[in-house]
Amino acid sequence: MTIPLNNEVHAFITKSHASLIDKALLQRFTDVTGRQPHRFLRRGIVFSYRDLETILDKYERKEPFYLFTGRGPSSDSLHLGHSIPFEFTKYVVDHLVFPRY
Repeated sequence: MTIPLNNEVHAFITKSHASLIDKALLQRFTDVTGRQPHRFLRRGIVFSYRDLETILDKYERKEPFYLFTGRGPSSDSLHLGHSIPFEFTKYVVDHLVFPRY
């Protein structure tokens, strides 16, 4: 997957210790889960990650894991931008079977 990213995005990815999502990771997601990755991943809307490989490792070994997004409204109201992490998190919860707390 080739995504044109500007220098600020690359700097953020580096600073946050994230990694770019590539075709190999998308294929691994499909191989491990038996499901197609979320459209946000396939279309490059979500283009970086932290710990997705660890989650796939644990899922593959049937080990428990926690999903913590750190997402929450930063004001008294929600806006459209909040829907992306909420929808993606719901996809992961719905499609990767793991205990919910």
